[in-house]
Amino acid sequence: MLKMLTITLLLCAGAARAQILPAPGELPPAVSTAPAAPQNPGPAPAVLDETVKYLSILEERRAEVPPEKWSALQPELQALTAKVKDALGEKIVAEIAARDKAEEDRRLSREAVGLLQSFRASLQIYYSETGGRYPKTPADLAPGIIQAVPVVHLPDHAPTDRIVLVKSRKYDKNFEKAVKDTGGWLYFADPSSSNYGLLLLDCSHAAPDGTKFDAY
Repeated sequence: MLKMLTITLLLCAGAARAQILPAPGELPPAVSTAPAAPQNPGPAPAVLDETVKYLSILEERRAEVPPEKWSALQPELQALTAKVKDALGEKIVAEIAARDKAEEDRRLSREAVGLLQSFRASLQIYYSETGGRYPKTPADLAPGIIQAVPVVHLPDHAPTDRIVLVKSRKYDKNFEKAVKDTGGWLYFADPSSSNYGLLLLDCSHAAPDGTKFDAY
């Protein structure tokens, strides 16, 4: 919440400055003789700058704030956040939310693909150590190879370590048809299948880079 509040205050500061200063290369607006419409000048940029500065310091050093002061500050921060969001308006707040979600989706995607690569490497170690045999389920990997099935968290899915097992050759011609979109893992366990030992992310949605998660 504190980071969100700092960002929104920075946006307010930028908007306030834009009302005061002309853009680079532009001349100051001509003075009109017509009666000026009532305008709300908004808070002074200096006040916003100081608020943002101390909020940033609070974010960095909140471990040094006494617990009772931190608890007392929470309602004030929540109220200020609500007022800042109201000042920005629904459109800007929605833009911030969309930007934050896109950033979070990129982070989750990178972590999920990294987990997939690591999990596959563990399967290959098992395959090498057992003379060319994959486990019946990745959950059976030896403790020396993997401690537990990794919990994967894909965008628009809840975190899960669920494994969907495919124990047939039904999807040999098109493994993507086996995808159930659970947001977990998909594993082909039939030794007679051409996909034997294949581990996928069980998600048919596209990652931020446009690649379908089940295509990694």
